[in-house]
Amino acid sequence: MRVGRYAFVLLAALSAGLGAAPQDDILHREALKADQRMFDNLQAFAKALRASLGREPMLSALQVSENTGSALVRADDAATRTFSFVEGKLSEPDPTPLRDESPPDQQLASRFGFDSIDLGRVRAALKAQRARPGHIGDSAPQLEIRYRSIVGRWMLTVQLGSMASGGFELVSYDFRSGAAVDLKGIVDKRNAEVEAHNQRVRAQQKAYDDEQKRLSQINMLSLAPDAVRALAQDAGSTLYLRNVVVEVEQIRITMLEARSGGEVVTYRYNRAGKLSRIDKREAQITRCEDPFSADDFDWAKVPALVAQAFVAIGADRSADIRVDVERPDKCGPVHAQVSLQKNSTVNGAYFDRGGRLYKVD
Repeated sequence: MRVGRYAFVLLAALSAGLGAAPQDDILHREALKADQRMFDNLQAFAKALRASLGREPMLSALQVSENTGSALVRADDAATRTFSFVEGKLSEPDPTPLRDESPPDQQLASRFGFDSIDLGRVRAALKAQRARPGHIGDSAPQLEIRYRSIVGRWMLTVQLGSMASGGFELVSYDFRSGAAVDLKGIVDKRNAEVEAHNQRVRAQQKAYDDEQKRLSQINMLSLAPDAVRALAQDAGSTLYLRNVVVEVEQIRITMLEARSGGEVVTYRYNRAGKLSRIDKREAQITRCEDPFSADDFDWAKVPALVAQAFVAIGADRSADIRVDVERPDKCGPVHAQVSLQKNSTVNGAYFDRGGRLYKVD
């Protein structure tokens, strides 16, 4: 019994090893049958179109599988008609018409007829494809002829389902000359380039979005010293200030600019730390025209003054904040006015340059 069982196991192993070649033969025969069904359908499609038009159709694009077909027919006056062929029945228009990518000045001259399709050459190309290791059973063919702008040629391609690659394979050559063209390789390379470009764009967009998110969370109330310092460096001289507005989103500084002959101008300092001159100067500023020096106020106190103002006024913490540092209308000492606005209601708290609260309204 042990000998018999061993012989059975050995025979099964040998049968499995010998079964690969017959299996390949079966797959190959079935693939060839699929090819023939496609060729037969091509001939039937041609016959139906000729009968429908009463002449030899001149094509700008053609697509044929084992049981379907699509054709873009271009007349001598350049008018086009689209046809579909499904299960032996011709209909017009084709619900999914083919595109003609050929240059406009070539569209009439480059038309082709069914008789110009060399099926022998197609069979040879398919034979070469199936000679590749693992591709003997590539099947479910779909033949297409049209101008491909990606290579600037009229291409004949046959798309095949392939178990070897787990997807689609593409057999292709120049329709006019028969020269081999690795269209799949070209398309794959172009797609890879497009994807690499898209990845770079996505990375740049993400970096931009992340930066915008980071900037949106910056509270500018504590950055008044940075803004005044940046403007002093930009001006290259002592600052003569008329008004400094500190808000959560930005800081605006109105000053007498020596570079402009003492013109009153306004600069914006944003969350990215960028300083820019704006077209219109700050509208809501004191009537006092006597400027003050940047050293006349301790800019680092702004956040503390705002905190005191919320307590003194009793305002909702979601109120909009505006801090004006300037001389009062009658040109007294520099002070800070903290304005808190909620639902169109504005309340103010006033602090002297030492940070003492002296008025609430």
